[in-house]
Amino acid sequence: MAAVVAGQAAWAQQTATATGPCGVAINAAGHAVVTVNIPAGCDAKTAATVQKLVDLTAALRRDSDAQNRRMKELERDRDTQARQIQELTEAVKSVQRFAAAPAASPPDRRAAELLAAGDTSGAVALLGREAAVASGSAARLYRQQAALLRTTSLAASLAAYKQALDIEPGDIATLWDAGDLAVEVGDLGEAQRLYVAMQREANRRAGAKPGDQETQRDLLISFIKIGDVQRAQGDLSGALKSYQASLAIARNGQWQGDLSGSLERIGDVQRAQGNLPAALESYRDSLGIAQKLVRAGADGRQWKHSLSISFVKIGDVQEAQGDLPGALESYRASLDIAQKLVRADKGNRRWWRGLAFSHEGIGGVQEGQGDLSGALESYRVSLVIRRNLEKADKGNHLSNNDVAASLTRIGNVQRAQGDLSEALKSYQDSLDIMRKLVKVDASNSQWQDALAF
Repeated sequence: MAAVVAGQAAWAQQTATATGPCGVAINAAGHAVVTVNIPAGCDAKTAATVQKLVDLTAALRRDSDAQNRRMKELERDRDTQARQIQELTEAVKSVQRFAAAPAASPPDRRAAELLAAGDTSGAVALLGREAAVASGSAARLYRQQAALLRTTSLAASLAAYKQALDIEPGDIATLWDAGDLAVEVGDLGEAQRLYVAMQREANRRAGAKPGDQETQRDLLISFIKIGDVQRAQGDLSGALKSYQASLAIARNGQWQGDLSGSLERIGDVQRAQGNLPAALESYRDSLGIAQKLVRAGADGRQWKHSLSISFVKIGDVQEAQGDLPGALESYRASLDIAQKLVRADKGNRRWWRGLAFSHEGIGGVQEGQGDLSGALESYRVSLVIRRNLEKADKGNHLSNNDVAASLTRIGNVQRAQGDLSEALKSYQDSLDIMRKLVKVDASNSQWQDALAF
């Protein structure tokens, strides 16, 4: 456990330094420090403006607890941060491009000046005013506004995307982004509506251009997104159909990563339905694809993380089937990968979260083998990691749910050891968290089930 705490300390002590002419350093509230490269075609002016906005965001976070809550999005894991930086970069470049055009309007030039000065709120307000009176460019202005707002308010960003969709209801990228935001703010019903609209438009385009690969992948992603919402709402049969549809498209294309992801999601549903042999087969098929991608050098760390999670899920099924030695082997394989990832990149929350699952899985086997003290230690290591992640990203409901799960497992061991007062405290702390989560999103059946349990 000491090693885990020490690792977290090292995480918090890093400083933000960008590398390369197109690099943007992220150091939100003194936590994860990474460099995200701006997409091809960057220039020094764009990089400097984006870096200024990121730095100002971090400064505002340190200065105000209220602002910290509103800007929690910048404290998410590296992959999410990278996507936000890319969206922010594209918004900045778009504003600068229109400001530099010969026919640029005074508001276009003023918005670029505000961004260059780091005045995001001023630029956002100006874009909103311009969008309200614009004609052909209104949707573009709302999308620029939404991308800038992601760093300050998810709800406001979602609202701006919806205004863009009122003008261009068939824009797939906007439907995708808006759906993801709806999930993050806890509105599964709205997310499903947006993803279904995305799928409807992708189907329409596929009918017009049957062989278009980009359209086919948009359709594949829409099935995955809809399936994720259906699973969260407890519609397992619907989710399985959606994932199977995404699997069929992935098999017909060149998207091995999506093929692996679809198989893993199918395994999740099969396990939830109690079909453990089928789930194990799906997980192993997914694992096999991920292993090939790692050997081929495809985004190494990301696919190593996928390998770690696949081993955890295989271990979960083996444990449920009573194969404790096999499960322990799988969890230890996961742990070995997760520890190497964390050592290589201490600022990546996804890697830390994966490490917590590995320790939790080993604890489950120890508990099943009667080693209660060993299980308690493994669960507590997992809890330390999850509490640190929760503190680093206040308002992240995924982290809250993970902490509640650890507390429940710790309570189970304490009860088995006869320490009923401590078990009651652990259960009560877990219950308090789940009650708060259910209030956030009453349609989330997984949270409802945890609360009922």
